[in-house]
Amino acid sequence: MKKKLLVVLGSTLSFLSLPISVFAQMNNNSLDYGYNRSTPSDFAATSFFALYFILMCVILGVWIAICVWVYKDAKKHNVDNPALWVLLVLLMSLPGLVLYLLLGRKK
Repeated sequence: MKKKLLVVLGSTLSFLSLPISVFAQMNNNSLDYGYNRSTPSDFAATSFFALYFILMCVILGVWIAICVWVYKDAKKHNVDNPALWVLLVLLMSLPGLVLYLLLGRKK
């Protein structure tokens, strides 16, 4: 289970690194000596990078919290294989959660 969690976290962190390409393509000439002028596109790209990173961190946190809740709830309801349901929620996100709520819980 730890190996799968590391794979998921690694792939998510690589997805979070996408805004770095936006940041790297900014027109930032402030490194030139005597030239310190920023353009509106620099500000827009930096703002996009910051907002995108914050949004992805929040989504990742909610996603992990839902997976933890599914695992604990499956254990509480004596589901045969709670790790399988967590994997389903990890791979399918919201549809996986709906499937767990409809089919996975034992009454």
